Amino acid sequence: MPNTETNNDYHRDSSEHGNNPIAVSIQGITKKFGNMTAVNDVSFNVHSGELRAVIGPNGAGKTTLFNLICGNLTCNSGKIVLFGKDITNLPLYRRARLGLGRTYQRNSIFFNLSVAENVMLADMSKEISHNTFGRPKIKSESMELLKQFGLDEKADKMTQELAYGEQRKLEIILGLALKSKVLLLDEPAAGLSPEETSEIVRLIKALKGEKTVILIEHDMDVVFGVADRITVLHHGEVLADDSRESIKNNPTVRDAYFGTARR
Repeated sequence: MPNTETNNDYHRDSSEHGNNPIAVSIQGITKKFGNMTAVNDVSFNVHSGELRAVIGPNGAGKTTLFNLICGNLTCNSGKIVLFGKDITNLPLYRRARLGLGRTYQRNSIFFNLSVAENVMLADMSKEISHNTFGRPKIKSESMELLKQFGLDEKADKMTQELAYGEQRKLEIILGLALKSKVLLLDEPAAGLSPEETSEIVRLIKALKGEKTVILIEHDMDVVFGVADRITVLHHGEVLADDSRESIKNNPTVRDAYFGTARR
């Protein structure tokens, strides 16, 4: 059954969650590919500073949902609102300029540039002028981000020389360099060792309150370790949307998801 909760009342929902405004409001969005409905009447709100996880078995519609939010795909119906602004029909680059950033399952970094150059390039992209690459301010900001997340000592290394976990970390840093207010993280722990996963979890937790994070993740230890609230998709619909404690103890969720094979 589609989610029947009313998520359109922006002001009422905000008042129920303290002073944190709604960062992203998904309102009844649907996406069809021919006769197949990948996302069906999905609605939920994510508040500013929240860490939200989107989970579900393979084919549940998670990646399609992310593609709709970021602008890679267009909705057949419904509305997407970012900090009160309707972005449903805006192209990807306009959404990025409004503060929406996304990482992908596969690294989307420049392997032929150094670590510092990747971050500086992301930082520079916010500027109106493109002759600012060498500005001390850009370099200082980039190095500060790398230091904050433990990659400053590898600033001059070519990105391809980094370990896979470090590349995943760098991709999140690039989202921060772009000054994204909302970060969509697509399986940030995929393919990582336990040690690398712990480091990614630490990085994501460090964003709490500062950024709004929505992540897709199959590692349930990561999900329950970082998420404030969890949205469960099943057959393209919202099966449950609740706190991590409630989701963990929800028998319907266990039957639909936790008992299935994980990707």
